[in-house]
Amino acid sequence: MKKRLLQLAVAFLLFSIPALAQTLNTAQWKFMNEGGRTGEQESYVSSQCSIDSMGRLILQAAYVNGKWVSCETESVPFPTPPALPAYITIEFKEQIPNAPGSWPASWALGNLCNPFGRDSCPWPTPGAQEYDYAEFLDGNTNSVNEEIHTGSSQGNPTDNNGGQVALPKGGNASTAFHDYVVHLSVGQLQFFIDGVLVQTINDSSITNNPPIFIFNEACGGPGASGSCTSSDPPGPFIVESIVVTDQNGNVFINGFTTAPTTTGAPVPIAPTGLTAVTD
Repeated sequence: MKKRLLQLAVAFLLFSIPALAQTLNTAQWKFMNEGGRTGEQESYVSSQCSIDSMGRLILQAAYVNGKWVSCETESVPFPTPPALPAYITIEFKEQIPNAPGSWPASWALGNLCNPFGRDSCPWPTPGAQEYDYAEFLDGNTNSVNEEIHTGSSQGNPTDNNGGQVALPKGGNASTAFHDYVVHLSVGQLQFFIDGVLVQTINDSSITNNPPIFIFNEACGGPGASGSCTSSDPPGPFIVESIVVTDQNGNVFINGFTTAPTTTGAPVPIAPTGLTAVTD
């Protein structure tokens, strides 16, 4: 006897999900437009800064119309809390480019710069000192400069208040993302890379005021291995995340973006149907 089998194929209604639009949180961050510094090749233009679909900060140096342009992003000034925290924790994850002339850095300026912005602060006097959280010098991707510049240490090579440390376990900052954590308290900075304490700096000029945070990708200058070249331009400097908290878990900064929004309503795709099979 001939059997008839009706096979039901489960029907799913499929949707095309629009991409999530990620935008810079301008209440906390700004893309800079300004000239380079300290003998660098580039100017900083906001068009070289972007946020990708994953909410990551992308900084890209490029040779455009006969000149180098790149990205600098910094946190906007925000008020000093009524009660200063015992310590602040800064955690960020990033991957740097590896190319001649590239000088990527993740750093900060002290609280005296907050009311004025970076270019008008009294660098590097105490209170306006420079904190280098992760500065990659001379094209070296296996070690990182972690240093504080103050009025007493700037220009004095025998008292640099920090310096170069190797990435743990032979890590390379350009081939993978690494996690950097800085504990900032009065008189002390502690640096961790991928969960390993790599350096402690004790300096009386260190305060627990929330500083201005800065990410930039320079070309050339005293911290680079020569000059950027158009034949071998730097790749992107990618900062995957940043979180700044105090000892009670209060959050000062959490990422670079506003809450993501979709670019449109879901679009239905024709569903699968029922299939009749006989044998």
